[in-house]
Formats: sequence, C-alpha cells, structure tokens
Amino acid sequence: MPKAAAVKSIVTTVREIGLRVEQGPNAVGEAVRRAVGEAGERDLVLATGSLSVAAEVIEEIEGVAFETYRTINMPQPGAV
Repeated sequence: MPKAAAVKSIVTTVREIGLRVEQGPNAVGEAVRRAVGEAGERDLVLATGSLSVAAEVIEEIEGVAFETYRTINMPQPGAV
C-alpha cells in the first residue's frame, strides 16, 4: 500500500471540488512566498508534503534563516 497519493490524483481531486491548483517552483520557500503573496485576506494557503517540507514552510513564514550543514555534501548539478 502506498504511503502517499500521486500528485496527479491529488490535483484531479482538488480541481473537482472547485479549488485552484498551482504547480510551479521546486523551492519550498519560493512557493510559499508566491502563494502568500497571491492569497487574499480570507484565503487559505495549503502546503502538503513531508515533515521536512512542512518545516520549510514554517521556517519561511516565521522568517527563520536558511541553515546550511557543512557535513552534508550536496550533489553536483547533472550528477545522478
């Protein structure tokens, strides 16, 4: 049994109930800023994903500075 629903399934369901779906930035912070910037005073911005995505959303909204970890080697562009 899958632990998560496929994105296409979620998008279809959300659109069926009449809500707008935006898919765009791959960076969580950028997506949060965009969504909050477009939202009206009475709108709800919903972010879904893993606990790490939820933490990034909270960090963006609360203005927590981006953390870097010198012990983690980031993959180089184009690396598999």
